[in-house]
Amino acid sequence: MSAPKVLVVGTTGDYIADLDAQLPGRLVFLTDRAERARSGFPPPEHEILADLRDAEAARRDLMRCLPEHASSLSGVTCYDCESLPVAAELATALGLAYPSPKAVAACRDKYRTKRLWQSYGIACADGGIAQSPDDARRLSAALGPVILKPRTGSGGSFMMAAASPSACAAALVELQRRLAQSNDRLYASPPSEGDTGFDAKASMLIEARVEGQEFSSDFVVDGGSVTLLRTSRKIPALGSDFGETLAYVTPAELEEELIAIQLRDAAHALGLRQALCTADFILAGTKAVFLEIAPRPGGDCLPRLVRHALGRNILRDAVDFADGMPLPIASASRPLVGVMLRANSPGTIEQIDASDIHADPRTIECVVARGPGDRLGVEGPADRVVGEVIFKPHALETIEQECRELCGLLRLRVVPFS
Repeated sequence: MSAPKVLVVGTTGDYIADLDAQLPGRLVFLTDRAERARSGFPPPEHEILADLRDAEAARRDLMRCLPEHASSLSGVTCYDCESLPVAAELATALGLAYPSPKAVAACRDKYRTKRLWQSYGIACADGGIAQSPDDARRLSAALGPVILKPRTGSGGSFMMAAASPSACAAALVELQRRLAQSNDRLYASPPSEGDTGFDAKASMLIEARVEGQEFSSDFVVDGGSVTLLRTSRKIPALGSDFGETLAYVTPAELEEELIAIQLRDAAHALGLRQALCTADFILAGTKAVFLEIAPRPGGDCLPRLVRHALGRNILRDAVDFADGMPLPIASASRPLVGVMLRANSPGTIEQIDASDIHADPRTIECVVARGPGDRLGVEGPADRVVGEVIFKPHALETIEQECRELCGLLRLRVVPFS
């Protein structure tokens, strides 16, 4: 009889290929059929396909096919925000340790997150919900310069800044237009239960803009204790929608003991008592002003960056945590940068060549994930990312300039959609 396996719910083809190569025989993947259809990576041996828009149907598919792949399951993990609710429902049905569906729902709805944090005295930006231009103008007039974001989004996707009530109303209409065209599960409306039911493509969170340096952390909360796995400083992308990240610097210089306590309290307020989480926050002195927390490791270029900078494999950490195994201490620490390579506008790739980036002496690793014929920007700004570069900067003071230099070495030609 085979050993129990960890169930990986709903991740993308590149993560699946990477995890399957790293941990052969330890995992069963429950993958969305649409993701497998569009993925250019070969499927792993132990994969079950399901429609992850329907948690109950996914559970039935899993239980019907699981005996072909594993004698039993020892844990559940998830790397993508849109799949967290399904992972929570499945873990509950299977009696496996995982954040509860209620805690996941609190994380997935940014407005509910904000209300919980405020009720527990956790620092976060003031804000409210807008569904109409009048709502947007009213909130902007009360809050001043604001940030607009989808209630169920993640990271910087579909975020916009507005400095006046009229600009806020226009931004709301534009975001609603863009989201109406998106088929991404990230923006699917939650079930209408209690106060969780809303139209995720029309209901926007508008919050006061908080000035300061933004950071990102991965951490484990285990009851009253918390362990920081990594901290990163964010470098925002210029000339694009507000909220897009150009690069991350790891490790970041922070007072980790103070930040760890604040991370624990923010996680507890959302119902996360035993979880591996990622958090985004703005630092005001030594006080963290929280933006979001999710019970998964950080994405973008962070897994590769953390591997090189800290000697830590955060993707494997998530599996080991789900399996009840202790996580290793980071074995290295050198400031490195991970920069996202992205197209400036939507369209179809006609040519892409990163040879000059590979040849640059600063480059540690360059990965190009998209190729000629690929369509970029179909599912929003995050869909314009074509790859990532991990590099050692000449100096910490010149990181932004060096990021743009390396991005400028990518030969990328994109033709607009016809």
